[in-house]
Amino acid sequence: MRSQIKYELALAVVMLVIGLVPVPIAIYFVGQAVVGPYEGDGGLIGLISQIGADLVRLRLAAWMLVLSPYLIVQLLRAVAHWRRFKRDDVTRVTDSR
Repeated sequence: MRSQIKYELALAVVMLVIGLVPVPIAIYFVGQAVVGPYEGDGGLIGLISQIGADLVRLRLAAWMLVLSPYLIVQLLRAVAHWRRFKRDDVTRVTDSR
């Protein structure tokens, strides 16, 4: 049980770090290519600083952005669990005949 808690905490920390650094970097460069130059001050560093400031201000959009890698992993895990459950349920029904 303790190892599972450690694993979940480590996963959450890694996904949070990914949400804080690579995700804003990717957004910056994709935005440059699709939308054009970043209009805020400071370029990439300015964008990361703005996201950090919005996190401190408890802005929902910033928190969703930073938590999105973790939320995606949890969604994929839930779907995999649901599919496994449904497959087991079908197996039980067909075996009982």
